[in-house]
This record gives sequence, structure tokens and C-alpha cells, in this order.
Amino acid sequence: MKKQMVLFCKGIAMGLADLIPGISGGTIAIITNIYASLIHALTELTRVPRALGGYLRGTTPFTTIYSHIHISFLLPLGSGIIFALLAGSHLLVYALQLFPQYIYSLLVGLLFAGGILLLTQAKQALVYALPGALLGYGITFLPVTTLPNHLGVYFALAIVAVSAMLLPGVSGSYIFFLTGSYEYLLSAIQQPLQHISLLATLVAGGITGVFLVSRGIDSLLRTRRAQTVAFLAGLLLGTLRTPYTFIAQPAEFGVYIAFFLGISIILLLEGTRYLHQKTHLAPKK
Repeated sequence: MKKQMVLFCKGIAMGLADLIPGISGGTIAIITNIYASLIHALTELTRVPRALGGYLRGTTPFTTIYSHIHISFLLPLGSGIIFALLAGSHLLVYALQLFPQYIYSLLVGLLFAGGILLLTQAKQALVYALPGALLGYGITFLPVTTLPNHLGVYFALAIVAVSAMLLPGVSGSYIFFLTGSYEYLLSAIQQPLQHISLLATLVAGGITGVFLVSRGIDSLLRTRRAQTVAFLAGLLLGTLRTPYTFIAQPAEFGVYIAFFLGISIILLLEGTRYLHQKTHLAPKK
């Protein structure tokens, strides 16, 4: 039960991150040390349709289908994400309106420390961080445009946005921000019953995005983990320009406090993870 509650809380953090343009739920997954597990669970989920087809033909047992659904992981994590999207949208919009500099400074601290921590885990492949950083930095210069208000457009945007969410440093909500639809979608989340067709379209596009991207990332993490982690770390650090632009200069003293608080949170999480790992790996007497 404790593990499920921790996953639920991590899901809340991911959901809140996905609401902020420039911040990625994938980044939070890396910071909280569940990224590889998340990608693997989503990849396994994409195998369910084939297994279901085999079950209907009588060639695959039901247990095979169930084995592809990591319900003890995805259910609490997904519940946390959904809860954050529905309940957190009001609070987050309010907080960003009142304290934008402090919120974004905290996020910069979180992302900066998270990116550096990732680099320490891929020391033998640091050269791969450079193209990731250049790509991430380039993304922050994409111009804002406006697309037609059509369900087909939102379906395509959802595919791109969810694909982006699975990459640390690339924000799904930033995709909607760039296309001029962020505020409209945020209002749809705040009033879901009035926008059922739109939200259903976004879910369908999101599922499609998961099917398209998760397998590739999972394969890279299994076969070229160090290179992939280094690239993702560079991507994360390269996109730091986006939240940084929301911090007015010269910054107030409280902004620096928020920045170092973000770094401290990462150090605390990493220290907790290290102690937990050390305790469980220690030989029993």
C-alpha cells in the first residue's frame, strides 16, 4: 500500500508538471526514478491488442494479456496524473498568476539538478548529451502559431504532445502553447463535462502517441542505456531556457531561495533513493 501511495504522489507531480508549458512529466519521472519503469510498462501495454487477438482466436491464454498490464504500477501512477490534471489545474493557474517567478525558479532548480544528476549516471557517454542539449535549446525558439479549432487537429496535436511528454525536457503542454490552444485546453480540463468530445479526442491521440514512441525509447534504454540517458539529460538541460524566460531580471532574493529549494529537493530525493537502495542491497546477517 505504501508503494502505491508513493506512486500516486509521483503521478500527481507528473500531472502538475504536464500542465506547465516548458515542464515535462517525463522529466519528473526521471527525477523520481521511475522513468525506465514507466516506459517499459507503457511498451508492455502496447502488446495487449495482439495478445487480445490471440486470446480471441484461442491461441493465447488470458494470463498473457494480464502480464502485459502492469496494473500495480500504472493504476496508482495514472490515478495521480488524472487527479492532478483535474484538481490541480485551478490551483496551478492561480499559483502561476500570483507567484510566477517563484514557481518557475523552483522548476529551474529541479530541472537543473535533475539534469546534472542524470549526467553523473552516464559518465562514459557524455558526448551524447551535446546533440540533446542543442535539440532542446532549439525547441525553445519555436514560434507561437495558431491552428484551426478542429478535432482532427487536436488529435494530431495530442499525438505530438504525448510523444513529447515521454521525453524529459520536452513539455507536452508547451506543444499546445506553441499552437495557441493551451488556454482553451486548460479551460476544457477545468470543465470536462462540457468538452467530452474534445477530451476523448485528446485521449485517443495520446494513446496513439504512446504506441508510436514508447517502444523505441524502451528499446534504446535496454540496448544503449548510457547513450540514451546522456542524450535525455542534454535535452532536459537544453530546454531550461523556457522556464528561465519567465523569471524577470534582476531577480528578487526569494527567486534564488526557490531555485536552491528545487536543487535541495532533488538532492533529498536522490539521497533517500540511495539509502533505500543501500538498505535493501546490504547482506542480511
